Amino acid sequence: MPKEPPREADPSEDQGVAAVGEEGKGDPAGLEGGVTHGGVVGGIVGGAIQLPEDAVAPKPISTNRIPAYPQQARADGKTGAVLLEIVVLADGTVANVKVVRGEEPFASAAVEAVKGWRYEPARYKGLPVSVYRTFQVTFRLTG
Repeated sequence: MPKEPPREADPSEDQGVAAVGEEGKGDPAGLEGGVTHGGVVGGIVGGAIQLPEDAVAPKPISTNRIPAYPQQARADGKTGAVLLEIVVLADGTVANVKVVRGEEPFASAAVEAVKGWRYEPARYKGLPVSVYRTFQVTFRLTG
């Protein structure tokens, strides 16, 4: 049991977005931006934000692996596409991978790979922020 109560948040520390603070994964005041995990679309405390117009978008790092082509789909000559919505956290990791559109076995292959991806985080006013991203993963057979 702590002997002292936790320090009160100083409103002047509020960064207004889900930005990395001194501790590494959150806004130190824990106010509007909250921490970099959780939240929902619409600005709930603790969530990611839509990328502001004057922000720098996250960039995938070159070592991210391409989703594996499902063996049975390859054998059957099937192709497909999966639309994913993800959250790129302020530390560059991926969270909340959601299939918006796509069929199995392609959806599972895309989700499995993307969960391990890393990014150079988005930046807003010079600070890393957690943002939503939507993109398509295409599975196409090549000769």
